[in-house]
Amino acid sequence: NDATVSLPSTTIADGSAIVIDASAPTISSITSSTGDGIYGVGASINVTVNFSENVTLAGGTLEVTLDTGDVVSIAAFGPAGSASGTYTPQDGDSSPDLDSVAIVLTGGTLEDADSNSANISLSTTTIADVSAIVIDAAAPTISTITSVTADATYGTGAAINVTVTFSE
Repeated sequence: NDATVSLPSTTIADGSAIVIDASAPTISSITSSTGDGIYGVGASINVTVNFSENVTLAGGTLEVTLDTGDVVSIAAFGPAGSASGTYTPQDGDSSPDLDSVAIVLTGGTLEDADSNSANISLSTTTIADVSAIVIDAAAPTISTITSVTADATYGTGAAINVTVTFSE
């Protein structure tokens, strides 16, 4: 017998609340709650990764590389719409306007509640876009030592002008 192919008056949508979510979560911004200013060795600077929806990081780390070359590791979390780590400047670190330059997921999974894997790519909104955080953890050095006093032999009590110039 041939089947009658027509929809019944009652459909799945009438008796269910099925939602299909195939959208991957994204990184919406990388920011810092640390106030604008100049920071040196040992300071604690917040780095926050914000997502388009709540996600869970399981079994790995999210690593944010800064323009100083340092990496902020964010451990497992979730579900949450953001996650934070701390950057502590070390001797020699320098940045005129701290910024995030790369982000990677090392091991584990980063997914939303529907098991959609997050798109791990650097957001167009980064720390330098919303903050003015200067890193100056480089110790000043002596650049030059000069004298404007004429070449000659000088005795006790003679004044010899010496100028010491520092890197900052």
